[in-house]
Amino acid sequence: MVKAMRTAPGVGLAAPQIGIPLRIIVLEDTAEYIGYAPKDETKAQDRRPFDLLVIVNPKLKKKSNRTAFFFEGCLSVDGFRAIVERHLDVEVVGLSRDGQPIKVDASGWQARILQHECDHLDGNSLC
Repeated sequence: MVKAMRTAPGVGLAAPQIGIPLRIIVLEDTAEYIGYAPKDETKAQDRRPFDLLVIVNPKLKKKSNRTAFFFEGCLSVDGFRAIVERHLDVEVVGLSRDGQPIKVDASGWQARILQHECDHLDGNSLC
């Protein structure tokens, strides 16, 4: 999954997107990848680099009622972008790829990616 996400290239992928019927998501946003985007856009997105996350059976919880609208793309629909409303602060719990409990408190763009990938696990997409 990580290889597929990086090859695309993308910042997140859910197992069902590549035909794997499991509740697994991967996400990563590197400084190099962020550097390709316009600086005004990354600032508006509150986009900061974070290391690779692999989360098995993620459970998403909104931490606040604050939301924002922004464009999102999707590896399932190449070239398509839509404006999507997402919560700005979320918490995700699940298991790491080693089977250890993991908890991620995320805000900004990372929170958006987590919500997007968890949506895929629930059969929802932005299009």
